[in-house]
Amino acid sequence: APGSGGVLSEADREKLLAKGIRLKPTPREAISIGRFYIYLALTKPSEKLIISYAVSGSGGEVMRPSYLVSTLTELFPDLKVSHAEEELSERIERPENGILLLTDGFAGLKEKAPSPAWLELFSWYRCRPEYRARTDELLSAAGMRRPKDEIGRSVSEALYGKLLVNSASRLERFSECAFSHFIEYGLKLKEREEFSFSGMDMGNVIHKALELFANKLHDGNMKWADIEPDQRDSLARQCVEEASGTYRAMVLHDTARNEYEITRMQRLMATSVWALQEQLKRGDFVPAEFEADFRDGGLSSVNIDLSGGSRMLLTGRIDRLDTCTADGKTYVKIIDYKTGVMGFDMTAVYYGLQLQLVIYLNAAVEMFGKEGKEVIPAGIFYYQIKDPIEDFEAGETEEELKERILMDMKASGLVADDSEAIHHLDARLSADRPKSDVIPIAYKKDGSLTAASKAVKPEDFTLLSSFVNQKVKEIGEKILNGDAEVNPYEYKQKTACDFCPYRGICGFDRRIPGYRMRSLSAMKDGEALSAMQAYSAGNGYERDIDSPESNKDSSESNTDSAESNKDGAESNTDSPEYSEKSFN
Repeated sequence: APGSGGVLSEADREKLLAKGIRLKPTPREAISIGRFYIYLALTKPSEKLIISYAVSGSGGEVMRPSYLVSTLTELFPDLKVSHAEEELSERIERPENGILLLTDGFAGLKEKAPSPAWLELFSWYRCRPEYRARTDELLSAAGMRRPKDEIGRSVSEALYGKLLVNSASRLERFSECAFSHFIEYGLKLKEREEFSFSGMDMGNVIHKALELFANKLHDGNMKWADIEPDQRDSLARQCVEEASGTYRAMVLHDTARNEYEITRMQRLMATSVWALQEQLKRGDFVPAEFEADFRDGGLSSVNIDLSGGSRMLLTGRIDRLDTCTADGKTYVKIIDYKTGVMGFDMTAVYYGLQLQLVIYLNAAVEMFGKEGKEVIPAGIFYYQIKDPIEDFEAGETEEELKERILMDMKASGLVADDSEAIHHLDARLSADRPKSDVIPIAYKKDGSLTAASKAVKPEDFTLLSSFVNQKVKEIGEKILNGDAEVNPYEYKQKTACDFCPYRGICGFDRRIPGYRMRSLSAMKDGEALSAMQAYSAGNGYERDIDSPESNKDSSESNTDSAESNKDGAESNTDSPEYSEKSFN
C-alpha cells in the first residue's frame, strides 16, 4: 500500500483487527505510541527539563527542529529558545564543514575583526594546496564591491550609432535597468528561442488579428458601430485563423494543446471586438487609423536632436487612433492593446516606466496639427484583451450581465477633464448614469468628478507632453553617454528583475556593497504632475531613493563617496581593512 511499505493497507489491518487478528502497530498507532513515550519522558523530571536539538548536521546542512519544539512553545508562550554558544573549534567536524565556517567569517570581516580561532582556520586552509585556490576566491569575494558600469561615449556610438533608433518600449527598458538595455540592444544578446507558444506570442497573434479585422472592415466599407453580431463574430474567427495560420512556422498546429489556443484566441477576439464595438457606440469617436506608423512623418516629436551632432528617431505603431470632429476641433484618442494587466500610472510616467501612450499622443497631435486642425487630446488608454468570467446573479437580465462585462472590460488610462471631450467619449453619462462603463470616469451628485476618476485638466496634458519629450531626450543622452549601470527599480512590489532574462549574468547581489534597488516612491497623480512641472522647469529631481531601507543600503555601501569613485575597479576587488596581503 502507498506509504506503508507493506502489502496490507491501514484499512486492511483494521478489518483484520476487528476479526481478532492482531498485527504489528499500524503507522497511525506507531505515531501515537511514540508520542505516548515522549509524554512519559517529559513528565518524569521534578525540578527542571532541558530539551536540546541540533541545528545542523555533520555536513553543515540545516536541520529543522522537531515538531515537539513548536508544540511546547505553543503550550508555554513564555518559553524562549536559546542557542548554545560553541567555540569555533568545537563546531568543526571535517574540512567540508570548516569551509562553511570560514565563509561565515569572511562575511563579517567588515563589521568586526576576526577572532584568533578564525585566523587559525584561515591559515590552515590557505596552507593546503587543495584548498588554497578556493580560499583565495573567498577572500576576493569578501572584498568585492560593485564595479563602475559605464562603457563610454565612443563605445556607445560604435554600438548604437550616432542615430539612435528607439521604440517606446526600449526607452522604458532603459528606465527599468540600464544594464538590461545594454545587454539587449547594445550587445544584442537574446534568449534561446524555443519552439513553443507563449503569452507574448498570443499577444502578437491577437494584435495581428485585430489589425486584419480593421482592414477587412475598411475594405468592405463597413463601420465598427454598424456591423451585425453574426458577421462580427464570423469575421473575428476568420481573422484569428489567418493570423495564426503561418505564425512561427505553424507552431499553433504542432500539438493539440497549441491548436486549442486558436479556439481560445477566437473566444478572446470575439469578446474583445464586441466590447470595442460597444465602447464606440457609447460615444462619437470613430477609428481613424490602425497600426499607425509615425516613423516617416518628419515629426519633431519623434525626431530628437542630441548632443554631439547625434539624433534619436522614435519608432512605433499606434494600435488604434480614434478621432471625433466637432465645432471645428479634432479630438484625439489613443488606444494600445494589451493581453496582460496594464494600468495607467502617473508615477510610472514620471520615472520613465510608462512613456508609450504619451509618445503616441504627441505624434498623433503633431500629425493632425500639420493638416491645419485644432487638435484636442481627449484620452489615452490601455485596453486589455480578455474574456472575463462573471457570476450570474439571480434575477439578472442578459442585458444587465453584458453591462457588467463591459464595465469589467473598461479601458485603463487618462481622460481630459473637459466636459465636451468626456461627452464625446461617453455620451450616455448623465445624472441617472453617473458612472461610465467605457472610460475611467464617474460623477458625484454635485456634478464634479469623483476622486477615483482618472482625469486631468487639458493643460496637464500639455505638461505631460512636454515632460515626456524632455524625459525621452534625457534617456537618449544617457544611452549615448554609455550608461550601462546595473540599477534595477523596485516599485509597488514589482522589480525590474522579476522577469528579466539577464538576471543571471548582471551580477546584481544586495550582499555586495554598492548593489541596491532604486526604490521608487509612489506619488498621487497631483504630486506626480507637480514633480513633472518642476522637472520641466529645470528643477527636476528623481524621487527614487527616499525609502528608509534604500537610504540605509546607500549609507552602508557608500557607492557615491569620492574615495570609492577614486579607487576604481581595481580597488573594488579588495576589502578596505583586510586585503589579501593582510593574510599572507
